[in-house]
Amino acid sequence: MTQDTEKKPGMRRGLRLLLIGSLALNLLVVGVVGGAVISHQRGVFGGHPDRFGSPYVRAFSHEHRREMGKALRQAYRQADVDRHGDRQSFERVVALLRATPLDRHALREELVKQASGSAVRRDMAQGLWLEKVEAMSGAERAAYADRLEDSLKHGNRKKYDKRD
Repeated sequence: MTQDTEKKPGMRRGLRLLLIGSLALNLLVVGVVGGAVISHQRGVFGGHPDRFGSPYVRAFSHEHRREMGKALRQAYRQADVDRHGDRQSFERVVALLRATPLDRHALREELVKQASGSAVRRDMAQGLWLEKVEAMSGAERAAYADRLEDSLKHGNRKKYDKRD
């Protein structure tokens, strides 16, 4: 019995470096694509595009954002905005989408109701925002405009100091 004491030839150094480089490049591509997907899902300004305020409200200081939120919730309660009705409306749309044949008229009617409700809430938010801006001094408004401009340039990535 003879033992095979011969060593098998190893991978050449150049080939090993090529494989390591290829792996590094693949990981880089996966990271870039993953980051793009996550960024796209978040949207440029975050939130919902039909809602008033993402960049406008984000440019406020932390305290002003809290005040706006409280004022808006209070305005919704006073105007008897039916948030539960929104959920029911979406459920009706789901049922209409599943129905055969599709009732285009009923679906269109439900979408118009949703748009109307969104417009009412957006108008309320715009009114509160305008009141807040009108109450600012010229210097406060200029600083707010700077933060708004910065918010538009940087989107969600810019986090403002809570002390602003």
